[in-house]
Amino acid sequence: MANYITDDYFHHPRNNNTNIGAVESSVSTNTSSIESNNLMIYPNPTSNKLFFNQKLRAQNISIYDLQGKRLFENTNFSGNEIDISKIKSGVYLLVISDNKIEVKRYKFIIL
Repeated sequence: MANYITDDYFHHPRNNNTNIGAVESSVSTNTSSIESNNLMIYPNPTSNKLFFNQKLRAQNISIYDLQGKRLFENTNFSGNEIDISKIKSGVYLLVISDNKIEVKRYKFIIL
């Protein structure tokens, strides 16, 4: 189920002074349901959908803007694409996690 929400990367209510620090670094942890070393997203930049190069199963997929505001969340995700057509143009961070462990982060652009 996809939800568009307004808390920040650390799950605190959004305010104008949110600083999420080094969101552009990658963290990779292998799990049984996510092969994070081989996972790629495309196209980048994009406009309506993000695709994965393989079918993905993850407990949580979230999209954040660069100020830390969470714009999209999908729990118990299974598939190979995400509809991002409701998110305005800009630079965003896709965070994929499983069992509350952050697995992979991707920076992408929406035109």
